[in-house]
Amino acid sequence: MWIPKTNWVKNITGTAMTIAIRRSFVFSVLISGFLFCAAGHAEEKSLKEYYQEGMTFQKKGDYENAEAAYTRAIELNSSYEVLYYERGETRFKRGNFDGAIADLNKALRYSPKNKKAYHAYCVLGTLFYKNHDFEKALSNFEKAIEVDPALDEAYRGRGDVYAAQGKTEKAVADFNRAMELNPMNDIAYSARAKVNFSKSRYREAIADYTHAIELNPDSDVAYAGRGTALFVQSDYRGALTDFRRAVLLNPAQKEALATFIEQAEKILK
Repeated sequence: MWIPKTNWVKNITGTAMTIAIRRSFVFSVLISGFLFCAAGHAEEKSLKEYYQEGMTFQKKGDYENAEAAYTRAIELNSSYEVLYYERGETRFKRGNFDGAIADLNKALRYSPKNKKAYHAYCVLGTLFYKNHDFEKALSNFEKAIEVDPALDEAYRGRGDVYAAQGKTEKAVADFNRAMELNPMNDIAYSARAKVNFSKSRYREAIADYTHAIELNPDSDVAYAGRGTALFVQSDYRGALTDFRRAVLLNPAQKEALATFIEQAEKILK
């Protein structure tokens, strides 16, 4: 039977179009898969970029932007404990203690043996210390010491807690241990000086504060502490010099030292 040419062409054309559509569909699927994979790789890269960005901001002291960068990285992948360690520390620096505690505890649950764990315990100890929860503070500093028995930061922190509890002998023992482990730990010297001052051992306090200043000339705490000890020893000129230096380094000291400064200036007139 003879088939009209037009129908033959029509059938061939229809078949060709069907094949073309199928090929187009397959091509679209392949392209979509490629783009999806590429997006996955871009996301992985973005996570690293956000982490590096957070570290950069953190080193600069820009804790607000550091926290935002770490938060974005966590949104991309919430299983990296290091992100919680870093964000927890930035939250601590910003005064968000509840957020810091939540982040650091989560990081420790993910990886309690991580090399950053000892520092996380120290930060938690400091947070609880600032909140006057001395029992939890001690527990965390002791865990830090268990993880790293040579950690001067943990002994110094535990010493602070003992001092706040009035256990001055234990406090001094921990401060001494911190100094043995790290002779450059100026904070430990300032902490021991504070205990000496509380016991009216003013000369010892002045010696410790002086050593702390030698180790860290930018320590407003050491200048303020030494100035107070000098004031009590009636060295008003030396005290006033230290007070002014403390305020220059940290303007927030002005309010705390205002009475001492006023009295020293009045005496020296």
